[in-house]
Order: sequence, then C-alpha cells, then structure tokens
Amino acid sequence: MFQPNDGSSSLGSSSRCLREGKSTVSTDWWPASLAHIPRQDPWGDDDIVVAEITSFEDGSETGERMTISSLVPIPKLNALSKNFASLNFEVSTSGPRPSPSSVPYKPWFRVETHGDLSDQYEPLVLAWDSHNHTAFVPDPGFLMTYGLMPRPETDGGTHWDDLTGPVRGVVRVSKPSVYEFPNSSPASVTISKPYLQDYLSLRRMALVQSFWERRRSSPDDELEARLGDKTIVDLDTPGRRMRLFRPAGKPHTVTIEASGGRVVAMPGPFPISNAVSQAEGLTWPGIDGVVTHARAMSMSMEYVYVDDCILGDYEGRPEYRISPEIGAVGFGTQWSVGHCDRIGRDLIRVEIKKLYGGAPRAVIKRWHECAVRPPADTSYAANQRTQNIAKRAKALTYGLITLGERLAALSRTLNLRHLSADKFVTPRRRDLDYKGWWTFGDAEMIARNAPKNMTRDVFLERRLAIAKLLIEGLTERSLRATLHAAGASEQEIKDLRSLKLLDSIVRLCQVAHAAGLRFAPGDPTIWHRLATDGTTPEQPLQYLFALNDMRQLKAHRSEPAKFTSCLQRFDIDETETVAGHGLVLDRVYDRLITELDRINETIDAAVNQ
Repeated sequence: MFQPNDGSSSLGSSSRCLREGKSTVSTDWWPASLAHIPRQDPWGDDDIVVAEITSFEDGSETGERMTISSLVPIPKLNALSKNFASLNFEVSTSGPRPSPSSVPYKPWFRVETHGDLSDQYEPLVLAWDSHNHTAFVPDPGFLMTYGLMPRPETDGGTHWDDLTGPVRGVVRVSKPSVYEFPNSSPASVTISKPYLQDYLSLRRMALVQSFWERRRSSPDDELEARLGDKTIVDLDTPGRRMRLFRPAGKPHTVTIEASGGRVVAMPGPFPISNAVSQAEGLTWPGIDGVVTHARAMSMSMEYVYVDDCILGDYEGRPEYRISPEIGAVGFGTQWSVGHCDRIGRDLIRVEIKKLYGGAPRAVIKRWHECAVRPPADTSYAANQRTQNIAKRAKALTYGLITLGERLAALSRTLNLRHLSADKFVTPRRRDLDYKGWWTFGDAEMIARNAPKNMTRDVFLERRLAIAKLLIEGLTERSLRATLHAAGASEQEIKDLRSLKLLDSIVRLCQVAHAAGLRFAPGDPTIWHRLATDGTTPEQPLQYLFALNDMRQLKAHRSEPAKFTSCLQRFDIDETETVAGHGLVLDRVYDRLITELDRINETIDAAVNQ
C-alpha cells in the first residue's frame, strides 16, 4: 500500500512497524500536531469511514494518514485493547503476483498484530497495491449480506445501494489512491452506520480501527525536551507507538509518526435485520394511535395519504416499476406498494393494510416520512377529477399518438397509404396500450412528480423532456412527403424541419376546411390559397414553437430576459414562479394538451368534411 516518503525513518509494517525494545513513556502523551487523534469519534457520523488514505499540508510539508478497519471477535477484544500498539494499520495479503510453488495458491487478506500479541483479524475492507496505486474493496461478505448493488459514479468511485429500501450509498468507495511524491491522492470507504451496526451484531464482532499518521511541525519546547540532542526518539505505550525525528537537512522541523488502534463499535441492536420489522409502530396522520404491523393487518379499507414526492425516490431507476396513474411502486418480486390512487394534484392514497403487508420496514418508514393529513374533501370522485402530473402526461402522450393517426388519415387522401400512424410519430398506440404509456421513452420522464417548489433547472429539464417527446418524436420524412403530395414543391419546403413542416400541414388543413376544399394528390390549389390568403390563426402551433425555443434556455441561465419571454409566450408571468415552478409547469402541460387537441381537430375536420 501507500509508502511514506522518509524511508527508514518511518513506523510501518515490515519497514514501518515499530520493533520491540524501543524506549517507552508512562503516559499517553500526544504532541500538539497529533492532539486531535485521541479526541476523534469515528462513530459520530452517519457514514463511518472504515478505510482512508489522505494527505494534507503542514506548511511547506505534506502530512499523511492511513486508516483501516478490522472485525475482532469479542473473546479476543480484551487482549487486543491492552496492546493496540501491536496492531498493524495495513491489510496484509498473499499477493499481488505470488510466485508459483508446489503448494496450491490460496489468496488471503488479514490485519495482523506483532510482538507478544501475535494474531490476525478479518479486514472489513480489502486492499492491495499495484505500482503506485492502492485499491480499496469492501468485503464482499458485507455487500452480499444486504444484497447491495454497485452504481458507478462520474468521479471514478462506486456507490453500493440497497435497492429494496431504496437506500442509496450504503457503501461509498472512492477511486484508487495514487502516490506521486510527495502526495497520495485521497481514497476512502464509508459505510452507513445502521448497516454497519447491524453487521457487527449479526457477526458478533467488534469494529476496531487502526491508524498511522505523520505530521510535521516546528520544534516547540516539549518536542525539544523529548528529542534532546538525538535525531530519533521512540515514545511507545501499550496503546500506541510514536516516533519523533529530525529530517536530514531540516533542523527547524520535527516529524512525528504515530500508529495505534481503537474500538469503534460493538455488537448491539439490529437496525436493518430486526425480524419484528414494525414492532415500534408508526403514527400516521388521520389515524388515531400507533400502527404496528399487527394492527395494520387487522385494519380493512383504511387509508393513509402520502405526498407524491415519494415517487422521486424511484423515478428514473429501471430496477423499480412505477405506475404513475395510481402511484404504485414495485421492486421485482420482492416488494410492492400497491392498492394506491393518485388523489388531487399531489397526493397518493394507499390502503394501510396493503402497505404493511407488501413492503419491508425501510420502505414503510420512508413512505411514512412523506405522509400528510387526509384532504378536506374526501370525496373520491371529486378528487379524481383534479388533474395531476400523470393525467397530464398521459394526455400529452396520447395526444401525440392521435396526431400520428390524423396525419396518416390525411396521407391516405393523398394516396400515401404506406404512411401509417407510426411513420409520423415514434410510439404506436397498441404498444402503449399493452405495455403502459409511461413505459415509452420520454413519456416516463414527463410523468415524474412535479412538486410545487420545483426549481428552475428541474423545470427546464422537464420542458426539454416534453420537447423530445412531442417534437423529436415527429418524423420529418413523412411530414415532408405529405406536404409534397399536397402540392408543395420540394424547393419551397426544403429548408423546413419537422415542426415547421407540421405547422404548414395544419395551416393547409385550416385553409381547406374554411374554404370547403378537399385534398387531392398533387393538386396545389390549397397550397397556393395558403400562400396568397394565409389563414387564421397564422401560427396554430404557438405553444409547440415556444416549447422548442425554450429547449435552448438550459445553456443561457445568465440571460433571464429569454426565460421571461418564453414564459410570456405561454401566457405566464414570471412572478408566478416565485414560490416554485411546479404550478407553472402544470399550465405548460395544459396549454400543450389544448393545442394538440385543436391540431387534431383541425386535421380531422379537413379530412372528413
């Protein structure tokens, strides 16, 4: 692993472990530069650092720290606690790259002690070197115990998630550390405290952390007194080892190295694996008293209400299946929250018996965190009439499907019978009806929950998803063929893209219906009438064009005037976004739904007059 840069003057295992026979002191004295070590509380955070390599600046010098964690059987803990100075701070391994021999090779990892207490313990994090790289790998036994799944991060690290929760980042592993004199790039492994506590309890092991740290400082009076005229002094106690030395050629610097260990945590409760998963009970708004698992199982047709922000835990993650129309969620065959209904704009109503009977403890607790009081109007029919984001997304998706069908009907009047609905728009009605409309590409994105306090960035991302569905879902080739068959020359429409081609078709239909003209293959009459007389409205795709223009705003955050202008094109004043962009997004959906309906009616009227 990581090699300190002062060679033989260091404390390590092999070259660095302190050997027996060094001078000792009677107290656990710590110099100022290392005084933080006995005050540290590794168990004090929500995510516990179980392995670490780090460097830090000590003025013009570089300090280093290494930490590793072991699982120690309780019967061995007493002897180790009396002699932490013997504990190694590295993981010993059988490799890398062992030499062939007559004995079959068996890889192993362990954390060792030396001297009078010669023993070895199970590392919680495996580690090895290759050239100047050091890799940390969480113990596969721990990962397997909780069914954790890896998720790569953009910075080169890996996070391990408990998908059943879902609990993200139970284990967080950085990319490998790289040593380039005089620094090592940082590397670490952290584990969520409840999972680590649970694992210690399951294994009946203590978590012991060993460390090595080097710091440099100017020689104060106490350091000078302990060094005297010596270059190196070892100050060892049973609890830690320490070396003071003056680096060659640096008379005004004292380097201090220390190694040792501490008990971080003991077996105890089972916060993850507790078999009585709902024993402590939960108090739900609208239900008197505590609801335990036993009580929930005796309840019939009683409901709790949860803010639909809970769906944000699962949206965009393929391992979960979501039914946005009712707010149900499932994870494979392992668990589900079903028997749900979307109520009003922002709520999910769920039968509490089915919730407790179908979901694990962590899921129930998470839904409980989003619980709200029942709405004042408890009439199911009245609440069902209220539009929520799923209803709006469904209307947009099927509005696009209907557009494809109307365009196909128009193309048949022009003898373009090969142009079916799915040649104009990407999704097909039968696929969405069979698989669920929300399973198609960008339809899933536009169906995600839309909190009222939605940020501008999320709002713009959602607008981009709508544009991808409605605009990028149009097939330019088929639109162009339809216009050409309706009398437009190739030269006249060669520079038009999909949205402007669709706009021209809709305006043609407006002219045809207003004048009582019928489409005929290759007949330019309606096209010429459009060119000379125009039509009303002049731009029937008003909101689709505004949506298309807003796609560019993600790259123009510093130009608020453009954002304001785009909102105004949807008849929205920017002051309406002060409390968030969620309700503004509702109005964008509604404007586009209305426009799609009007476009479809226009095409249908022209075809069937």
